[in-house]
Amino acid sequence: MSARKFDSRGWQELMAVASAIKLRLIEALAEEPSAAADLASRLGYDKRATEMLLLALEDLGHLRLEGGRFHLSREIADLVVNRESPVYAPNSILHQWNLIERWHTIPDVVRTGRQVPRPYTPERRQVFIRTMDDLTRDTAARVVELCLLRRADIVSVLDVGGGPGTYARVFSRHGIRVTIIDRPEVVEMIQPELEPHPGITLVPGDFNEDLPPGRFDLVFMGNIFHIYSPEENRRLLARTRDALNPGGLIAIVDLVRGRSTRAPLFALTMLVNTDSGGTWTEEQYQAWLEEAGFSGIEILDIEERDAQLILADAPGGWPDKE
Repeated sequence: MSARKFDSRGWQELMAVASAIKLRLIEALAEEPSAAADLASRLGYDKRATEMLLLALEDLGHLRLEGGRFHLSREIADLVVNRESPVYAPNSILHQWNLIERWHTIPDVVRTGRQVPRPYTPERRQVFIRTMDDLTRDTAARVVELCLLRRADIVSVLDVGGGPGTYARVFSRHGIRVTIIDRPEVVEMIQPELEPHPGITLVPGDFNEDLPPGRFDLVFMGNIFHIYSPEENRRLLARTRDALNPGGLIAIVDLVRGRSTRAPLFALTMLVNTDSGGTWTEEQYQAWLEEAGFSGIEILDIEERDAQLILADAPGGWPDKE
Protein backbone atom coordinates (compact mmCIF):
# COMPACT_ATOMS: atom_id res chain seq x y z
CA MET A 1 0.00 0.00 0.00
CA SER A 2 1.42 3.40 -0.99
CA ALA A 3 1.80 6.12 1.65
CA ARG A 4 -0.94 8.72 1.80
CA LYS A 5 0.25 12.06 0.44
CA PHE A 6 0.31 14.80 3.04
CA ASP A 7 -1.30 18.05 1.90
CA SER A 8 0.12 20.82 4.06
CA ARG A 9 -2.18 23.41 2.45
CA GLY A 10 -5.49 21.63 2.86
CA TRP A 11 -6.66 24.17 5.44
CA GLN A 12 -6.41 27.20 3.17
CA GLU A 13 -9.63 26.82 1.18
CA LEU A 14 -11.59 26.24 4.39
CA MET A 15 -10.22 29.44 5.91
CA ALA A 16 -10.96 31.45 2.76
CA VAL A 17 -14.60 30.31 2.68
CA ALA A 18 -15.02 30.73 6.44
CA SER A 19 -13.60 34.24 6.22
CA ALA A 20 -16.13 35.13 3.52
CA ILE A 21 -18.94 33.81 5.73
CA LYS A 22 -17.74 35.66 8.84
CA LEU A 23 -17.35 38.89 6.82
CA ARG A 24 -20.87 38.47 5.34
CA LEU A 25 -19.43 38.63 1.82
CA ILE A 26 -21.33 35.56 0.64
CA GLU A 27 -24.53 36.83 2.23
CA ALA A 28 -24.11 40.19 0.49
CA LEU A 29 -23.40 38.60 -2.90
CA ALA A 30 -26.50 36.43 -2.51
CA GLU A 31 -28.53 39.63 -2.23
CA GLU A 32 -26.82 41.36 -5.16
CA PRO A 33 -23.84 40.41 -7.37
CA SER A 34 -21.28 43.20 -7.01
CA ALA A 35 -17.89 44.49 -8.07
CA ALA A 36 -15.20 44.18 -5.40
CA ALA A 37 -14.96 47.95 -4.91
CA ASP A 38 -18.73 48.33 -4.52
CA LEU A 39 -18.95 45.44 -2.08
CA ALA A 40 -16.05 46.76 -0.01
CA SER A 41 -17.65 50.20 0.12
CA ARG A 42 -21.05 48.80 1.08
CA LEU A 43 -19.64 46.73 3.96
CA GLY A 44 -16.95 49.19 5.06
CA TYR A 45 -13.97 46.97 4.16
CA ASP A 46 -10.63 47.62 2.50
CA LYS A 47 -10.96 47.46 -1.31
CA ARG A 48 -7.64 45.72 -2.04
CA ALA A 49 -8.12 43.07 0.64
CA THR A 50 -11.74 42.43 -0.33
CA GLU A 51 -10.79 42.00 -3.99
CA MET A 52 -7.96 39.59 -3.18
CA LEU A 53 -10.26 37.37 -1.13
CA LEU A 54 -12.98 37.42 -3.80
CA LEU A 55 -10.48 36.59 -6.55
CA ALA A 56 -9.17 33.65 -4.52
CA LEU A 57 -12.73 32.35 -4.10
CA GLU A 58 -13.34 32.84 -7.82
CA ASP A 59 -10.22 30.86 -8.67
CA LEU A 60 -11.41 28.08 -6.35
CA GLY A 61 -14.73 27.96 -8.22
CA HIS A 62 -16.91 29.38 -5.46
CA LEU A 63 -17.59 32.66 -7.31
CA ARG A 64 -18.00 33.68 -10.96
CA LEU A 65 -16.72 37.01 -12.29
CA GLU A 66 -18.99 38.29 -15.04
CA GLY A 67 -19.04 41.84 -16.36
CA GLY A 68 -16.86 43.01 -13.49
CA ARG A 69 -19.29 41.68 -10.85
CA PHE A 70 -18.87 38.65 -8.60
CA HIS A 71 -21.69 36.06 -8.53
CA LEU A 72 -22.11 33.08 -6.21
CA SER A 73 -21.69 29.62 -7.69
CA ARG A 74 -24.63 27.29 -7.25
CA GLU A 75 -22.51 25.07 -5.00
CA ILE A 76 -21.51 27.79 -2.53
CA ALA A 77 -25.07 29.16 -2.50
CA ASP A 78 -26.42 25.72 -1.57
CA LEU A 79 -23.73 25.26 1.06
CA VAL A 80 -24.02 28.65 2.75
CA VAL A 81 -27.20 30.50 1.71
CA ASN A 82 -30.03 28.17 0.70
CA ARG A 83 -31.48 26.84 3.96
CA GLU A 84 -33.62 24.28 2.15
CA SER A 85 -30.59 22.75 0.42
CA PRO A 86 -29.68 19.24 1.63
CA VAL A 87 -26.02 20.32 1.86
CA TYR A 88 -26.66 23.60 3.71
CA ALA A 89 -24.01 23.73 6.45
CA PRO A 90 -22.39 27.14 7.00
CA ASN A 91 -22.04 26.46 10.71
CA SER A 92 -19.99 23.35 10.02
CA ILE A 93 -17.48 25.53 8.19
CA LEU A 94 -17.36 28.04 11.04
CA HIS A 95 -17.00 25.16 13.50
CA GLN A 96 -13.88 24.04 11.65
CA TRP A 97 -12.55 27.60 11.94
CA ASN A 98 -13.07 27.40 15.71
CA LEU A 99 -11.37 24.00 15.84
CA ILE A 100 -8.32 25.32 14.00
CA GLU A 101 -8.03 28.04 16.66
CA ARG A 102 -8.15 25.37 19.35
CA TRP A 103 -5.67 23.05 17.60
CA HIS A 104 -3.13 25.87 17.76
CA THR A 105 -2.98 25.13 21.50
CA ILE A 106 -1.84 21.49 21.14
CA PRO A 107 1.81 22.28 22.03
CA ASP A 108 0.69 24.07 25.21
CA VAL A 109 -1.65 21.23 26.19
CA VAL A 110 1.05 18.61 25.63
CA ARG A 111 3.47 20.61 27.80
CA THR A 112 1.03 21.17 30.67
CA GLY A 113 -1.61 18.44 30.37
CA ARG A 114 -4.37 21.06 30.64
CA GLN A 115 -6.54 22.69 28.00
CA VAL A 116 -5.97 26.38 27.40
CA PRO A 117 -8.92 28.38 28.81
CA ARG A 118 -11.05 30.17 26.24
CA PRO A 119 -14.33 32.08 26.41
CA TYR A 120 -17.27 29.98 25.27
CA THR A 121 -19.33 32.77 23.75
CA PRO A 122 -23.00 32.51 22.73
CA GLU A 123 -21.83 32.72 19.11
CA ARG A 124 -19.52 29.72 19.53
CA ARG A 125 -22.29 27.78 21.28
CA GLN A 126 -24.70 28.57 18.46
CA VAL A 127 -22.19 27.43 15.83
CA PHE A 128 -21.46 24.22 17.76
CA ILE A 129 -25.10 23.23 18.28
CA ARG A 130 -25.98 23.97 14.64
CA THR A 131 -22.98 21.96 13.50
CA MET A 132 -24.13 18.97 15.51
CA ASP A 133 -27.42 19.17 13.63
CA ASP A 134 -25.59 19.38 10.29
CA LEU A 135 -23.44 16.36 11.10
CA THR A 136 -26.25 14.08 12.26
CA ARG A 137 -29.13 15.17 10.03
CA ASP A 138 -28.41 12.72 7.21
CA THR A 139 -27.91 9.65 9.39
CA ALA A 140 -30.38 10.25 12.24
CA ALA A 141 -33.17 8.32 10.52
CA ARG A 142 -30.89 5.32 10.00
CA VAL A 143 -29.71 5.36 13.63
CA VAL A 144 -33.28 5.53 14.92
CA GLU A 145 -34.28 2.71 12.58
CA LEU A 146 -31.51 0.50 13.98
CA CYS A 147 -32.66 1.23 17.53
CA LEU A 148 -36.22 0.26 16.64
CA LEU A 149 -35.07 -2.88 14.85
CA ARG A 150 -33.37 -3.92 18.07
CA ARG A 151 -36.48 -3.13 20.13
CA ALA A 152 -39.76 -2.32 18.39
CA ASP A 153 -41.86 -1.54 21.49
CA ILE A 154 -40.09 1.68 22.53
CA VAL A 155 -42.56 4.36 23.62
CA SER A 156 -40.32 6.64 25.74
CA VAL A 157 -36.79 7.91 25.15
CA LEU A 158 -34.40 9.92 27.30
CA ASP A 159 -32.06 11.81 24.97
CA VAL A 160 -29.01 12.72 27.06
CA GLY A 161 -27.29 15.90 25.87
CA GLY A 162 -29.75 15.87 22.99
CA GLY A 163 -29.50 19.45 21.71
CA PRO A 164 -30.23 20.40 18.93
CA GLY A 165 -32.95 17.74 18.89
CA THR A 166 -32.00 16.05 15.62
CA TYR A 167 -32.57 12.50 16.87
CA ALA A 168 -35.50 13.55 19.06
CA ARG A 169 -37.43 14.85 16.06
CA VAL A 170 -36.98 11.51 14.27
CA PHE A 171 -38.08 9.50 17.30
CA SER A 172 -41.08 11.83 17.65
CA ARG A 173 -42.14 11.14 14.06
CA HIS A 174 -42.46 7.48 15.09
CA GLY A 175 -44.92 8.49 17.82
CA ILE A 176 -42.35 8.06 20.59
CA ARG A 177 -42.22 10.43 23.57
CA VAL A 178 -38.78 12.02 23.98
CA THR A 179 -37.29 13.84 26.95
CA ILE A 180 -34.14 15.84 26.20
CA ILE A 181 -31.83 16.86 29.02
CA ASP A 182 -29.17 19.43 28.19
CA ARG A 183 -27.58 22.51 29.69
CA PRO A 184 -29.96 25.42 30.37
CA GLU A 185 -28.36 27.66 27.75
CA VAL A 186 -28.76 24.94 25.10
CA VAL A 187 -32.39 24.29 26.07
CA GLU A 188 -33.11 28.00 25.82
CA MET A 189 -31.60 28.08 22.33
CA ILE A 190 -33.48 25.11 20.87
CA GLN A 191 -36.82 25.46 22.68
CA PRO A 192 -38.50 27.67 20.04
CA GLU A 193 -37.70 25.14 17.32
CA LEU A 194 -38.92 22.11 19.25
CA GLU A 195 -42.09 23.62 20.72
CA PRO A 196 -44.14 22.54 17.64
CA HIS A 197 -43.31 18.91 18.53
CA PRO A 198 -45.75 18.01 21.35
CA GLY A 199 -44.03 14.67 22.00
CA ILE A 200 -40.71 16.30 22.95
CA THR A 201 -40.04 17.59 26.47
CA LEU A 202 -36.99 19.73 27.29
CA VAL A 203 -35.34 19.52 30.71
CA PRO A 204 -32.53 21.97 31.57
CA GLY A 205 -29.86 20.44 33.74
CA ASP A 206 -26.47 18.76 34.07
CA PHE A 207 -26.77 15.07 33.23
CA ASN A 208 -23.54 14.40 35.12
CA GLU A 209 -25.30 15.48 38.29
CA ASP A 210 -28.76 14.00 37.83
CA LEU A 211 -31.14 12.63 35.21
CA PRO A 212 -34.85 13.43 34.90
CA PRO A 213 -37.10 11.36 37.18
CA GLY A 214 -38.86 8.29 35.87
CA ARG A 215 -37.91 5.32 33.78
CA PHE A 216 -37.52 5.13 30.00
CA ASP A 217 -37.54 2.36 27.40
CA LEU A 218 -34.45 3.78 25.70
CA VAL A 219 -31.67 6.07 26.85
CA PHE A 220 -30.01 7.63 23.81
CA MET A 221 -26.53 9.13 24.16
CA GLY A 222 -25.15 10.74 21.01
CA ASN A 223 -21.62 12.18 21.04
CA ILE A 224 -21.32 12.16 24.82
CA PHE A 225 -18.65 9.67 25.83
CA HIS A 226 -15.75 11.32 24.03
CA ILE A 227 -16.14 14.38 26.29
CA TYR A 228 -15.32 12.50 29.50
CA SER A 229 -12.73 10.23 31.11
CA PRO A 230 -13.20 6.48 31.47
CA GLU A 231 -14.10 6.88 35.16
CA GLU A 232 -16.66 9.60 34.40
CA ASN A 233 -18.18 7.40 31.70
CA ARG A 234 -18.49 4.51 34.14
CA ARG A 235 -20.41 6.70 36.56
CA LEU A 236 -22.63 8.02 33.78
CA LEU A 237 -23.50 4.50 32.67
CA ALA A 238 -24.49 3.55 36.22
CA ARG A 239 -26.94 6.49 36.31
CA THR A 240 -28.17 5.57 32.85
CA ARG A 241 -28.96 2.01 33.92
CA ASP A 242 -31.11 3.32 36.76
CA ALA A 243 -33.04 5.56 34.35
CA LEU A 244 -34.12 2.61 32.22
CA ASN A 245 -37.13 0.36 32.54
CA PRO A 246 -36.16 -3.24 33.31
CA GLY A 247 -34.80 -4.75 30.12
CA GLY A 248 -34.60 -1.31 28.51
CA LEU A 249 -32.16 -0.36 25.78
CA ILE A 250 -29.17 1.97 25.80
CA ALA A 251 -27.91 3.45 22.52
CA ILE A 252 -24.55 5.21 22.23
CA VAL A 253 -23.36 6.99 19.10
CA ASP A 254 -19.67 7.90 19.01
CA LEU A 255 -16.35 7.33 17.24
CA VAL A 256 -14.96 4.01 18.46
CA ARG A 257 -11.20 3.91 18.32
CA GLY A 258 -10.05 1.03 16.14
CA ARG A 259 -13.25 1.09 14.05
CA SER A 260 -13.64 4.73 13.06
CA THR A 261 -10.81 6.12 10.94
CA ARG A 262 -11.66 9.58 12.32
CA ALA A 263 -11.19 8.58 15.96
CA PRO A 264 -7.43 9.18 16.41
CA LEU A 265 -7.44 12.77 15.14
CA PHE A 266 -10.78 13.47 16.80
CA ALA A 267 -9.13 12.55 20.09
CA LEU A 268 -6.88 15.59 19.62
CA THR A 269 -9.97 17.77 19.29
CA MET A 270 -11.01 16.44 22.68
CA LEU A 271 -7.51 17.03 24.02
CA VAL A 272 -7.71 20.77 23.34
CA ASN A 273 -11.40 21.18 24.25
CA THR A 274 -11.92 19.02 27.35
CA ASP A 275 -10.15 18.21 30.60
CA SER A 276 -10.26 14.44 30.27
CA GLY A 277 -12.01 13.44 27.03
CA GLY A 278 -10.78 11.23 24.21
CA THR A 279 -11.90 8.42 21.95
CA TRP A 280 -12.36 4.97 23.42
CA THR A 281 -11.96 1.43 22.11
CA GLU A 282 -14.50 -1.30 21.58
CA GLU A 283 -13.00 -3.19 24.51
CA GLN A 284 -13.44 -0.18 26.81
CA TYR A 285 -17.10 0.29 25.92
CA GLN A 286 -17.66 -3.45 26.38
CA ALA A 287 -16.07 -3.39 29.83
CA TRP A 288 -17.92 -0.27 31.00
CA LEU A 289 -21.29 -1.60 29.88
CA GLU A 290 -20.75 -5.01 31.48
CA GLU A 291 -19.62 -3.37 34.75
CA ALA A 292 -22.88 -1.39 34.76
CA GLY A 293 -24.91 -4.57 34.28
CA PHE A 294 -25.72 -4.29 30.58
CA SER A 295 -25.71 -7.30 28.29
CA GLY A 296 -26.30 -8.17 24.63
CA ILE A 297 -23.73 -5.57 23.57
CA GLU A 298 -23.70 -4.89 19.84
CA ILE A 299 -21.58 -2.39 17.88
CA LEU A 300 -22.81 -1.33 14.45
CA ASP A 301 -20.95 0.85 11.95
CA ILE A 302 -22.68 3.98 10.66
CA GLU A 303 -20.59 4.10 7.52
CA GLU A 304 -21.89 7.43 6.21
CA ARG A 305 -20.48 9.16 9.29
CA ASP A 306 -17.57 6.80 9.98
CA ALA A 307 -19.09 6.44 13.44
CA GLN A 308 -20.52 3.61 15.53
CA LEU A 309 -23.82 2.80 17.22
CA ILE A 310 -23.48 0.76 20.41
CA LEU A 311 -26.59 -1.02 21.68
CA ALA A 312 -27.02 -2.95 24.94
CA ASP A 313 -29.82 -4.24 27.17
CA ALA A 314 -30.35 -3.18 30.77
CA PRO A 315 -30.95 -5.87 33.40
CA GLY A 316 -34.40 -7.39 33.42
CA GLY A 317 -35.37 -6.13 36.85
CA TRP A 318 -34.17 -4.52 40.08
CA PRO A 319 -35.81 -2.88 43.09
CA ASP A 320 -37.55 0.43 42.47
CA LYS A 321 -35.54 3.51 43.29
CA GLU A 322 -36.48 5.23 46.52
